[in-house]
Amino acid sequence: MATFPFHAQPFHEVSKHFIYSDTSRHELIQAQIKFFRQRVRTRIRVHFGSSLETEYILRTFGIDISNLFGRNDMELRKSVEAEIRHRRQLDDAWRRSEAPFRDPLSPIALFPNPQDIIMGRNKAVAVTWPGNVMYHKLIQQYVHRYIEAQTTDSDWIDKTLVSVEILQVLHDRYKSRFLNRESTQWVVIKDSDAHTKISQALRNLSRDIAAQKR
Repeated sequence: MATFPFHAQPFHEVSKHFIYSDTSRHELIQAQIKFFRQRVRTRIRVHFGSSLETEYILRTFGIDISNLFGRNDMELRKSVEAEIRHRRQLDDAWRRSEAPFRDPLSPIALFPNPQDIIMGRNKAVAVTWPGNVMYHKLIQQYVHRYIEAQTTDSDWIDKTLVSVEILQVLHDRYKSRFLNRESTQWVVIKDSDAHTKISQALRNLSRDIAAQKR
């Protein structure tokens, strides 16, 4: 058995690889793994076959154990521990390199923070992303002020103030960014574009409320 951190995948604590050349206990092994998965956040892979076959399979996951065979237990343990330290160093370096892009003030993100609002036409993502859910709830809280502003003499100014306040709340209270996908990264849109998006959401929701009252 070899245990290694699963590089660049924060939702798994470790990755465990079991190597068996005897397939007679396959069902028992699978039952044990199912029991283990329910209790520990661990990725488990089981390989059955000769040493050469399992070595090849492990290499497809970036794990080279060719230099481990033929060693005594102490040498094997030291080698595995050295590999674990190396992969932890890779993980730490990766986290440090992407940390600046998690900053709410960063104009570029490698991936969105939970509080960010994702732009685009992928409705499946927009409906479930935490930042989008929070954003739509905020629109619902302010839409009645937007409707009231439509009845005033200075309706354009009053409606604009509502959208400005929403954007300010998103920035100050939630540290949210409006992110648009560009190539391999996410880019923060301009405040003027964010105002337009907020006004459009308020306008659409106000129309839906008016239609329901008819």
